Amino acid sequence: MRLLKARNAMTAAIISATNLSGVAVTIRAAKARQKVFVAAIQRLQLECIPAQQLQMPDKETCSPAYLVFGISGAQAEALLVEFGQQALLWCNQVGPPELMLHPALRRCGCELMT
Repeated sequence: MRLLKARNAMTAAIISATNLSGVAVTIRAAKARQKVFVAAIQRLQLECIPAQQLQMPDKETCSPAYLVFGISGAQAEALLVEFGQQALLWCNQVGPPELMLHPALRRCGCELMT
């Protein structure tokens, strides 16, 4: 919440730029996807910073993710769909963070498995 206040943003979302469907991607493909994602954020005229991530031991590359400030729920959902994510974390200054599921998962009543 401190980052939200420091940037005078009421909302933020942590969104990954790479499809997490379990399909391995090359470093080159991940970087290309990252560029497309950043361009989408710029079109929305929103500020973003890279989110710190730990690389999983069994993965060659980690999925680039960003903390996007000032994003509405509708904008977050649009990016979730565009970049093929199953879920993202959306938060605001007045409540706890919320897990936003992809609309297809919500429609079929699926839950994310850990």
